[in-house]
Amino acid sequence: MADTTDPEPPRKTSRLRIALLLLIGAALAGAGFAAGHLMSGPRLSPTEEALRLLEEKALAAGPDAADAEPIYFEFQEKLLSNLSGSRHMVQIGVGVSTRAGQEVIDAIETHRMALRSDMLAVMSGFAVETVEGAEGRARLAAALRDRLDSRLQELSGVSGLESVYFTSFLVQ
Repeated sequence: MADTTDPEPPRKTSRLRIALLLLIGAALAGAGFAAGHLMSGPRLSPTEEALRLLEEKALAAGPDAADAEPIYFEFQEKLLSNLSGSRHMVQIGVGVSTRAGQEVIDAIETHRMALRSDMLAVMSGFAVETVEGAEGRARLAAALRDRLDSRLQELSGVSGLESVYFTSFLVQ
């Protein structure tokens, strides 16, 4: 006699089992989305993000630069230059200050010749009328500070000059 075994009937997948699997999948997807959202942190506006980056940079710099003691440097040689559009000359002694650290002073000493050349170029761009009086001297000091700071950044990657001072000032 031949073996006649009935093949197993195909299993019926119940609707309850399918619903349960879909529910578990949805729960896992929702949990993953929620975890990703919580891990990404709060969203900041561009202004808030810029302020946050500035605060991080200030903290990374160490002690607050505004609270640091200024460091002074005086160029030993006086500078003499013609003034623009006249036969007048100006002779000045220059000193600078920074709160950005000794590396700025070291960069000034290293690049002294280039900085002197830049100061002479700035001085020769001023007319006698524009350097007279306290306001004229303040404008010249600001122009010198801006030029020296940008040149230091260009040459050595450091900047942070706070002020330019005149140790002597003579117009003839």
